[in-house]
Amino acid sequence: MCTNKSKYVIIPLIAIICVAYLQYGRDMDIYNSSIFSVGTYNEAHIKVLTNTLYISDKKKCAEEILKKCKDNSFLSVDFCYDTYIPNELYVDVYLSKFQAEKGNANFSFKGIDAGQLLLKLDESGICASAGSACSTGEALPSHVLTAIGLDSNLAKSALRVSFGRENTLEDVDFLVNKIKEFIKK
Repeated sequence: MCTNKSKYVIIPLIAIICVAYLQYGRDMDIYNSSIFSVGTYNEAHIKVLTNTLYISDKKKCAEEILKKCKDNSFLSVDFCYDTYIPNELYVDVYLSKFQAEKGNANFSFKGIDAGQLLLKLDESGICASAGSACSTGEALPSHVLTAIGLDSNLAKSALRVSFGRENTLEDVDFLVNKIKEFIKK
């Protein structure tokens, strides 16, 4: 039986264990990745979840991310370095999945080829991806998008855009206007 004195010890101990787990007990992982290739130039964009409450040493965190990329030791992504090695690597770091999801948007346009739309957006200086991150580079519709109920034609026309702190409302307006312009053609 718990006495009042033991509650004063047990409750803080449980809180300390929970905080320690949230800060140190979960592995860093990839939330999202995309590759942009033109000829022999390959650019990789990854979103990393540190799965921590805070990052105390940003340099050490960056070194750990680079080491995991080089060692190919993330849990959910296996980089295919025998096909290409990125010329440039861009990394967005988030503490949690919730934080990472706040900046993603996925749109589908019935009857529009996402690949053609990506080319037109790229010509306008807009970086985007097709499908879901899990299907980057595949010709088949994204299994993630079909699993959430999109039919295969709509999944093939999906466009994925990420927004960050540096983006402005003007950037969003520019994107929307360009998409409208290309879809009307």
